[in-house]
Amino acid sequence: MHDRYRCPQGFLNFRLSGELPLDQRILRIRPDTKCYGRYLEDTHKAQLKSPHCDTHPSVFPDGAQLVLPFDPDEVIDNLRLERYPTSQLSDYENLLKHVYYQLRPMTNRWLRKHIQRLRAINWQRKGFPKWPVDTTVESVCENLLLLSLRASGVDRIPFIWFWPDGARGCVAMTHDVEAEAGRDFCAQLMDIDDSYGIKASFQIVPEGRYAVSQEFLSGLRDRGFEVCVQDLNHDGRLFDEREEFLRRIARINCYGL
Repeated sequence: MHDRYRCPQGFLNFRLSGELPLDQRILRIRPDTKCYGRYLEDTHKAQLKSPHCDTHPSVFPDGAQLVLPFDPDEVIDNLRLERYPTSQLSDYENLLKHVYYQLRPMTNRWLRKHIQRLRAINWQRKGFPKWPVDTTVESVCENLLLLSLRASGVDRIPFIWFWPDGARGCVAMTHDVEAEAGRDFCAQLMDIDDSYGIKASFQIVPEGRYAVSQEFLSGLRDRGFEVCVQDLNHDGRLFDEREEFLRRIARINCYGL
């Protein structure tokens, strides 16, 4: 959070109220801020003297230090890396995903779009993660910053704005190069981007779909554009072995098998 807010070193002064349990669970930092991580349910609840402290009763100030029943870095990483239960597919969903990617090369664009729409049904109703943009990380950071201000007894801190020249935000432009036709259009696409002063990243599929020459990659880089790998062959199975390994590790951690 020091890097995020660029506030004076030592101002965000946290410590854990005890050793965290092994299991992770859903927790709330505020009624409208749901997170996922390890949390001490039986944390000592200090009697708060400040009338302004209206957050979770297990979070309390100890002088200028804020005592937390969770690790904010862990919670934020879980959110950013989508390490929460709703991101874990059931065995049935994993089977459907496997079948879909086996049959995907034989499908057309219309059918794939239709399947994606079915997959996205009721996304708007999900409370966590919020759709279409989840701002839980921002809420966690803002709540902890506010509590730190109250614990330190200060009204404001020096703050360097996120973006230069007072800009309100930024845009990251990416282009997925899905097929040979897309690769051949990249030169024109760079001209369009340059006409608007944009330097985008091009997501390449380097195996199977089309030839990727050194000349093509150099042409992107030499004009100031970024080259990224979208997937080796875009079949949705790049991390199959890794996912199975992680599932086994999770079972060992939970059940000691």
